[in-house]
Amino acid sequence: QGCLLAAQQCRRDDRDAIAQKLCEQILQSQCPQHIKLAATRGALLTDDTIDPFRLAALVEAPTQAGFAMALIVARESPGTEVTNVIAELIEKVPAERQVLLVTAVGDRGDEGALSAVLTATASPHESVRTAAIRSLANFQQDTVAAKLLDMACTTDDSSSEAARNALTLTANPTVD
Repeated sequence: QGCLLAAQQCRRDDRDAIAQKLCEQILQSQCPQHIKLAATRGALLTDDTIDPFRLAALVEAPTQAGFAMALIVARESPGTEVTNVIAELIEKVPAERQVLLVTAVGDRGDEGALSAVLTATASPHESVRTAAIRSLANFQQDTVAAKLLDMACTTDDSSSEAARNALTLTANPTVD
């Protein structure tokens, strides 16, 4: 636990290389799972490039705690690499997790996630479809606004309502 606190302090002090080494030491040690999860988060956030395998392992983790940590990393980590890894995994997890992943990448608004979010709008699971449609509000592309308008007029009630709500929330300046 002391190593984890030291790693967190190093991150705050912009000494990421030291924080990274401390997190890696924790991951190699015999410590409780919750400490290892926190160290995994630290390792992912301090690394110059996200380890896609480590992030994928969190997304596909059998425990809720591991998956929750993946969501935290998805929200805290900058860069398109994180978006791309999460977007690639959306269809590989159960629907309950898809909803949360779609929301996380949608909130990032990275163009790299757009294809995965658009694909999720056609999910057979209403909750995934609705989350994907809501997430489209975070994308600035005019094609997204057109897609939302089309869905608002032509899809089932829940999707249509989600599309109308997304249109009212969109940050796209061309939507009035």
